[in-house]
Order: sequence, then C-alpha cells, then structure tokens
Amino acid sequence: MSDNIYIVYKTTNLVNGKFYIGVHKVKGAGNGYYLGSGLALKGAIKKYGRDNFKRETLFSFDNSDDAYEKEFEVVNESLVFSEKCYNLCQGGLGALSGENHPLYGKSPSKETRKKMSQSQLGKKRSTESIKKRIETTKGIKRSKETRKKISDSKKGEGNPMYGKSHSKEAKMKISIAHKGENNHFYGKAHSEEAIKKIRESKQEYIYTINGNDYISASTASKAEGIDPSNIVRKCDNPNFPTYTRKRISETPIHSRKQTERTKTKIKKSKQKFLYIINNIEYISSSDASKEEGIYPSTLIRRCDNPNFPNYTREPIIKPKL
Repeated sequence: MSDNIYIVYKTTNLVNGKFYIGVHKVKGAGNGYYLGSGLALKGAIKKYGRDNFKRETLFSFDNSDDAYEKEFEVVNESLVFSEKCYNLCQGGLGALSGENHPLYGKSPSKETRKKMSQSQLGKKRSTESIKKRIETTKGIKRSKETRKKISDSKKGEGNPMYGKSHSKEAKMKISIAHKGENNHFYGKAHSEEAIKKIRESKQEYIYTINGNDYISASTASKAEGIDPSNIVRKCDNPNFPTYTRKRISETPIHSRKQTERTKTKIKKSKQKFLYIINNIEYISSSDASKEEGIYPSTLIRRCDNPNFPNYTREPIIKPKL
C-alpha cells in the first residue's frame, strides 16, 4: 500500500487572516513546508514572508479524485469572491493541470481566442477580483523581450483604437478627468535631475565658452552675462576662438518635419473660423485660398460681403473648461 496521501489544506496569513485552500500530495505525515501555489498566495508570501503563514490539514484521502472532489465542494464561487480568500478560481481543477489538461502544449486558435474575448465583453469584475489580480502582479518585472512583445501586439491593427478616433464628448471627458487634482502630477514638481534630463533630451548643441561647457545658449548667457543671440553669433564667428558650439543631435530641432496630421492639429487648435466656399469646408483661409486660387485677404472680404453668397465663414466657439 502506498504511503502517499492527498490532503485538502488551508494556508492562513497570520497578519491579515486571509487564507488559501488547495490539494497537495504528501508522503506519510508530511513536513508542512509546502504552503500552496496560487498566484495571489505566492505574491502574499513574497510580501509578508513565509514565517507569517501557517498550513493546516482539513481533510485527508488516499486518492486524488476524492481530494479534488472535496476541494470543489469547499472552494465554491461564494468563497472565491470573499475578501479573505486568496483562491482565484473554484476548486476541483487540480486534476486538470499540467499534462492532464486537455490544452497542455497547445494554444487556442485566433477564432477561439476571439470567441473567448467576446464572451467576456460587458462583464465587470468585482472590486475583490480586481484587488486579487493586482496582488498577483505586484513586484513582478517583465523582461525586455516580454515588454517588446506586448508593445508589438498593441501596434497597428492590434491596437483597440486602430482606425478609430475619440468623439468630441470623449475627448472632453478625458481632458476633464486629467485636470486639477485628478492629474497624476498635481501638486508635484520635477526634480533638478529630471529637469536636466528633459533639457538634454531637447539639446541640439553643446556650447563651449572659455573652456566651460553649457547645454544651451540661455544657460551659457546666464553664466557669462551676455545675451543668448550674442553667444550664438560669437560661436559662429572665427574671430572668437574661445566661443564654439558643436551639434550633438542628428537632426536640427527647428528643421524636423511635422507630419500632415500634426500640422492639421496645430491649425485646428488655432482655428477661429470655419470657411465654407462653394459648399466646401476649409479650416483656414490659406487652405481655402490655395484651392480656390485667390488671395486669403480677397477670400475673407468675399466672406464678409453679402454679394458673394457662396463665400461664408462661421466663428468657432470653443467650450470653456
């Protein structure tokens, strides 16, 4: 007869009273070292230390089937959703782990994953469930490879906002949600080290004045007591050998090209009027003048002249937050 017995055990956190219930195979009386393999439990053990946990045996069986059946009976849905329970799912699933699981060594197809995803749409996790998920990931650092995979999976068509855009109402809500005390930087200030890093990231030249290096013309002007424009002129003038500057960025900041999308955003942010010329809308008089082949000043005069009914402009009223 085998010395192995299967126990349904309970591991309790002596600090906060939270517990985990599982099944474990022991030989003889066992030594009680094993506390459990649940993700939330492992995170708690890492946080509080093994000495703050105690394991006790609730039931003993001579076979695994009876043990898992009892676990399924004890670790039910109501217990899982209890704030005091570390278990993340109902019991009785241990026999389907590892090589015994029907999906061991396999991965669901795209269609299956899509069905699984759609089946979860609209479902809201409880506060207790969210807290448990957070506890399982605390202190875990992802490798560079993992972070890159996650990043790549969210790019292009993998991004949930791919081909979409926020409505004006949604943008307004997002804006309000990040203002004032809701802003993560509210009441804080950048450290000197952070400010230095930000400056260096925007740095185009290194200025060397009388043997001293400066990260910008303004920094050099404060130290040397002369205007920044004079600093730049002297650096570019061979008659001032102690004034030099060296480009350190590959592309000059002032010559970096803006994308069409960025240009449109800038135009819209400065937009005061919407121009409607021959039933076509334009966000600026310059855009309209290019298409219509007339000067912007002429276009504006026509918009304000009732003799040109096909030329109109409407003021854009932006909401005050």
